[in-house]
Amino acid sequence: MQIVQAVLNLILLCVPAAIAGLWSRRLARTSEEEWVVMAWVPPLPLLGFGLWVGVVQALDPTDANLWPFGMAFFAVVTLVLFGLFLLARKLLYSPPPEWQRRGPQPPIE
Repeated sequence: MQIVQAVLNLILLCVPAAIAGLWSRRLARTSEEEWVVMAWVPPLPLLGFGLWVGVVQALDPTDANLWPFGMAFFAVVTLVLFGLFLLARKLLYSPPPEWQRRGPQPPIE
């Protein structure tokens, strides 16, 4: 029974990271080149913290009893990372010239 409870706690602690992952998936779809991979970086601290708390709680339920404060902190860190990603993509990304783009090209007249 304790194993089922530990797995359920682990799943529930990773829900915020899964929601952030949905945002990352949307950003990755609208990005190009290396920005696709960088879109998946912001939810990593939240996922790591959720996994850490889940494992610690499974080993000893009295440890990490202040995890909600840590979760709130890492949620703010994730939001800041999303903001930095959007800002960096806007400022640093320059699309390739028209002649280097792949895909269907308009006919030459």
